Amino acid sequence: MKNVTKITVFFIFIITTFLFLNFYKYYDDIKLPGYNKAIVIENWDKKHNKEEINSLLVKLSSQNNISMIRVNENYDDNANAKFLAQYNLKETFKFNQLPFSREKKYQLIEPDNKILDKLNLVGTTFFIKDELPNEFYKVLKEHGVTITDYKFPIHFIIVEYISSYQLLSTMIILLVILFIAILYEQLSSVKEMSIKRIHGYSTRRICCFQIYKTTKFFITQFIFVTLIVTVALYLYNHLAQIGYVFFLFLMFALIFYNILVIILLVSFWLISKQTYHIEKYIKYEGVGNGFQYLPNIIKIIVTLTLLNVISISILNYLEIVDNANSEKYWFKNKDLYIAEITTNEIETDKNHFKHSDQEIINLLNNIPEKNWVLTYHRHYNWEKSGEAYDINNAIYVNKTYLERNDIKIVDRQNIDYSKIIALIPEKGYSQKNINKIKKDIQKEVQFYDEIDNIPNKEKYLDIEAHKIENNDKLFNYSTGVYSKEVFSYNPVLILLPKGYYPISFYSAATSQGLLLFNDYDLIKSKAINNHGDSVIQGLTNAYSSVLKDIKEIKRNLIISVTTSILGIVVISSVYLLLVFIVIKRKKLYLSKRFMDIHL
Repeated sequence: MKNVTKITVFFIFIITTFLFLNFYKYYDDIKLPGYNKAIVIENWDKKHNKEEINSLLVKLSSQNNISMIRVNENYDDNANAKFLAQYNLKETFKFNQLPFSREKKYQLIEPDNKILDKLNLVGTTFFIKDELPNEFYKVLKEHGVTITDYKFPIHFIIVEYISSYQLLSTMIILLVILFIAILYEQLSSVKEMSIKRIHGYSTRRICCFQIYKTTKFFITQFIFVTLIVTVALYLYNHLAQIGYVFFLFLMFALIFYNILVIILLVSFWLISKQTYHIEKYIKYEGVGNGFQYLPNIIKIIVTLTLLNVISISILNYLEIVDNANSEKYWFKNKDLYIAEITTNEIETDKNHFKHSDQEIINLLNNIPEKNWVLTYHRHYNWEKSGEAYDINNAIYVNKTYLERNDIKIVDRQNIDYSKIIALIPEKGYSQKNINKIKKDIQKEVQFYDEIDNIPNKEKYLDIEAHKIENNDKLFNYSTGVYSKEVFSYNPVLILLPKGYYPISFYSAATSQGLLLFNDYDLIKSKAINNHGDSVIQGLTNAYSSVLKDIKEIKRNLIISVTTSILGIVVISSVYLLLVFIVIKRKKLYLSKRFMDIHL
């Protein structure tokens, strides 16, 4: 093989190996090594307590000789750690693996550990190696526990990984580079293959020889890359899960090899006829005509892909700029935590909302108001929709929000905090806007009251309006997918009184990260430790969550920029391939003319 082909194939194999290892890290975060099935508890009637259910699961796993491990997030470490409880205590089933990612860790506990009594049972995943017998489901059902099977179809996880990391464009360009490298190798071998054909080699034999050369090179390359991977993993995680990693790496290498052979066969098919009649190759006829269009086809594919990648790069860059601005504000608010809540325990929709709301409302009533911040809003995009002084561009807040953001209210001393108060910026403070805002809030109160009765509804229908100073760039504490939209332009602030708890409002705010808490130890003791089956599963630091999102965007930007560079390399390679074909054709043509004249 030509050196340029060897270098190109090796380079692509290294890149895809890195993507594979990153995929394994992603995959490992979803499942446990060696456990490809799971069950999830969907419902629990609570006629038997958690301790009894745990004991029952230990008994069932032992009786049926099933290896079963319970997994729960440990939010004391911002969900970087997982509690693992092994329910079958046989030595042969002992779990001794470490997490693949060095940022993660497993905390092994016994199934009778009191920590489990503080964790939610509904929605908990139990990983298993074997299918469960019907008796297993039946006994749990008799004890008021409903479970469902949960599998990990790897093809779905691969698609999700490619989508999450924006890798489709990268993969297309890598395939095109690989195709060009192999095609170049085959074009360079036309003379060699023609001589073989003259000496009686069949097409099949020539093709097998080309495959043999490729296979020999790939095996050497695979051994070398395996050594590199081994050293890298030793430095990264001390060879954690190395057996599982190498098994999947072998599968990945076989897939890569198959792709390589398929591309080789396609390239060989494109040029094989030229080995019969060298004059057709010289005149650029026959199959050779296809090469007139092939470079253009490749250029079109790569150019379109490149345009897509460049647009993604620009979007990622703009997101980084937006998030960098928000990071400064989040740094000042890094004492705030997002509550992780469960939404699995469903009887009816209304009962579910009431149960979730009541848990959160009980928490709010049991802690000082200074320890929680309400910042519920509809993510109004003023840059697209323009200025607005209505409830679409409103933030529902409590007094803590006003204090943390230094909101200046005109005539603050005249405010009745037992009512709903609309705080309208000076720029939009007009009777027309006041009337519209009051009317819209009253409609909302009526709407919630129709779903579930609101005590003292009449008091909340009496809306007060006050003027505040303009806030052209007000921090709204958005996280997650809305983390780049953390500023609201001159929003209306709707101050909600204590005692006004419309159904699903506070649970919706909590699930969206728009009800935030400070004083981690206080909230944990009130919300989690004192409840047998709390809706609130744990607390995640909001600043850490935002930094994680920023890190992900930066990673996607690096991938898209790298892909753009690869795309430019491809287009350059196509032009070089065209030059090579022209030079090769002229060389053959001149040789033939010289022979015609002198022989």
